Amino acid sequence: MGGVVFEDGKYTHIHHCEVETEWEGDDIYHRRIVAKAKAGDREYEITGEVMSLVPLRNRRVAPDGEKLVTRISEGMTRWTWNGRTGYGLSEYLDQIVDGRPVGAKA
Repeated sequence: MGGVVFEDGKYTHIHHCEVETEWEGDDIYHRRIVAKAKAGDREYEITGEVMSLVPLRNRRVAPDGEKLVTRISEGMTRWTWNGRTGYGLSEYLDQIVDGRPVGAKA
């Protein structure tokens, strides 16, 4: 586990984190993210709402000849925490197997 929280002028290492994702549509893209983290003796909950999304694909052939597809979902996301709002990217990479993203539980 990696990451830090910067608060009140100091860094605190995140020692536990859980990420919940809400999916939408037939293509199963992420639309909402809730990250719950523990750093020091504090708990944090950060929420992300995907405002727009760019779906990308990486197609390649493995050495054994198998065709591999990775879906890369780049979401412009509104992040909120403790009454504050920020904007940035959320990104999910999923292997596509039998036409479905493996990482999306749907």
